[in-house]
Amino acid sequence: MIQLTGEIFRATRRPLVDQRFESTVRGPFVVGDLTGAPVVKLAMEQGHQSVLPSPIGDHQTWCNSMKTLLLLALVSYDIKPGPDNRFALEISKTGLMSGKKHLFVFDRYSGSLKYDASGPEFSRVDLEIESAGFVVKDDWVNAKQAVSIREEAEGKNGLDVTHFPRMRFVASSIARAGDAYAVQGTLAIRGIEKPITVTVTMKPGDAGALRFEGTAEVKLKDYGIKPPTAALGLIGTRNEMTVSFSLNATPRR
Repeated sequence: MIQLTGEIFRATRRPLVDQRFESTVRGPFVVGDLTGAPVVKLAMEQGHQSVLPSPIGDHQTWCNSMKTLLLLALVSYDIKPGPDNRFALEISKTGLMSGKKHLFVFDRYSGSLKYDASGPEFSRVDLEIESAGFVVKDDWVNAKQAVSIREEAEGKNGLDVTHFPRMRFVASSIARAGDAYAVQGTLAIRGIEKPITVTVTMKPGDAGALRFEGTAEVKLKDYGIKPPTAALGLIGTRNEMTVSFSLNATPRR
């Protein structure tokens, strides 16, 4: 159930919801249950008056108006490669190479963030990564071995970059988890989409930017990737792969 109440005013403080789901601040706001959580949103004037239809009238028009009202608080940010940014995949070896790790750092990606400062849980993220846009950062192999590792990683038994040139992450929900956020979404690798939960921390950056750091773990076989082996199986690769990133989101101009 969603209802609009109050009168137009310039907000000076954020409303709270009491036990009866009524706001502590007078003004135009939405009270309801969206995505499983009670919602209170201020309808900021934005330089002009807004006229919204009555909930008793056309239901679809009312719902569209509510969506527009909620989106007023979202600010758009761009996510692009930069000197302080990093997106990486990390895979541990087993057997004779136990303790060693493959580290693939990607430098070609782009994304967008719709951020709500008053309620980060209502923010949205969409990030695309070029599958072939990585550098092998293994410091325990020589140059020739690094080339072989890259060929294996981008080949048909790995990311298969020829047929699947992009990976993509789309967030579907964001929830507070202590000092961090649990971001649930879908990660697509090799055209296979699987649910994923990413633990993310956020802090302010320079010039209005936002700094995000996060990690998640996925399984290679879930995406049709065969963990490579060598030396008659004496050298293996874990099925688990760690996704990590440190990214700046800059305000869209």
